[in-house]
Amino acid sequence: MSSLTTGAFGPWFEWDRKRKEMPCLIIKMVKVPAGPAPEKFREAWLGLELPAKGEAFAQPEVDFTTGEMVIRGKTYMVPKEAALKILEQKSPEAAQWFRIYFPPEMEHFTFGIDEVEVISRGN
Repeated sequence: MSSLTTGAFGPWFEWDRKRKEMPCLIIKMVKVPAGPAPEKFREAWLGLELPAKGEAFAQPEVDFTTGEMVIRGKTYMVPKEAALKILEQKSPEAAQWFRIYFPPEMEHFTFGIDEVEVISRGN
């Protein structure tokens, strides 16, 4: 187990584990997402349809560039690998940036409820 799962990030990883079994939604990115990535890479998410886990939750998140806990409000959680495969079709450069800088221990991206539109609900 990495130091991330046992240290300050422990509560986030516990919350993350609980959400993995939730039903799937399809969300569409309608606004440039907030976050520490360069704007040109955040803009690449616009228009993409992504699988999201469960309903939106308001939980503390980790800023992956600083390691600090932040509160963004309600967010949807999207499996990282699925999101990167979809992003890569639109912008290989943006997908590569996230592969390099997004920690491998973090298995999901989060997108705010004001940044997405729910397209479908299902399992």
